[in-house]
Amino acid sequence: MGELELAKPNFRPDIQGLRAIAVGLVILCHASVPGFAGGFIGVDMFFVISGYVITQTLVSHRTGSIGAELKYFYQRRVLRIIPAATSVLILSLLVTYFLLGHQMPAGLIPNTQWAALFAGNFYLVHISANYFIQGLNPAILTHYWSLAVEEQFYFVFPIVFLTIGLLKRDRLRMVLWWLLLIGVVVASFIYSYHQSIVNPVLAYYSPLTRAWELGFGALVSLAPRLMRPRVPVFSDLLVLICVGVLIRAMFVINPTSIYPGSLTWLVVAPTGGLLLAGAANQSLTVKLFGLQPLRFIGDISYSLYLYHFVWLVLPEYFSHPLVSSTARVIEVAGAVGCATLSTYFFENPIRHSARLKKDGWSTFIILLIGVSAVFATVFVVKYLLLR
Repeated sequence: MGELELAKPNFRPDIQGLRAIAVGLVILCHASVPGFAGGFIGVDMFFVISGYVITQTLVSHRTGSIGAELKYFYQRRVLRIIPAATSVLILSLLVTYFLLGHQMPAGLIPNTQWAALFAGNFYLVHISANYFIQGLNPAILTHYWSLAVEEQFYFVFPIVFLTIGLLKRDRLRMVLWWLLLIGVVVASFIYSYHQSIVNPVLAYYSPLTRAWELGFGALVSLAPRLMRPRVPVFSDLLVLICVGVLIRAMFVINPTSIYPGSLTWLVVAPTGGLLLAGAANQSLTVKLFGLQPLRFIGDISYSLYLYHFVWLVLPEYFSHPLVSSTARVIEVAGAVGCATLSTYFFENPIRHSARLKKDGWSTFIILLIGVSAVFATVFVVKYLLLR
């Protein structure tokens, strides 16, 4: 969702296309479009893509100083994530109050607080939330669970990964990186498979049950060149197979599936295959993912993911819920508009600021301001407006 971008020389337009497809599937699912009940697999695609891109960033920006590398990583993570994440939280809380008043969902305030601390998934586990239950409106900020999972993973992963990266011997370093990631994938998948059966809510939201998806993306990013298709026709064939498996996953996986479990491989493996094919060459099939319309959606995919759920879910809480096809189209268009404005006029100026990239204190202040602004809004709504 909020992945760091690679440096321009390594820019992959096909990855933007994959992000567009991932967020598109999620939106079609949440908009209740027939045939896309399994569209929530787009989140799993995001996890794999994120693990891939983040690991590429960690490998490509190595200075020999773990402190400098971690500073580089977390500075850019804050500049990428915080502006949109906190602004959507604030707007969601205020708009919900002004539209619903005292009828606003009781759990929205604590959910907002947990989401601001990137722990919304723990809150959902605590209240045993499950937005697949038919007839029950999901919490307005439920979708922040995936952002929380990513941030929890990246709170630990770069430290371990970069510590191994301090080793001088290239072969030993690469072997240990592989052993680390294989261990993460295997252990996390086994735990995910088990919990999907005994505790589905925990399995869905826990960072421990999702780490293997991010770890698999990281593994693909480290794949040696001999594993990449060298002939364009083989790359095209790999892409077609992977797309076919993803389409099949859409029909096999649905809200009643035991998920995430073994079925998740129908999403994780082909997404990794598409990333691998794109890294091998720029074949015609791979270039299709880099078409401008897809790249545009991919560019705004992070904000679009944050905004779309609020636009689609909030109207369901009205006394006369807006759930018609026309309403859904308007809501999705509104989300696209908000995401476009946010990306190009709010997020990008902050994210691409040369001054902020160099000034660690300014980045830290942005983090504090963002979180503090959310809690200040919660205070105003809870103690002043809802009195």
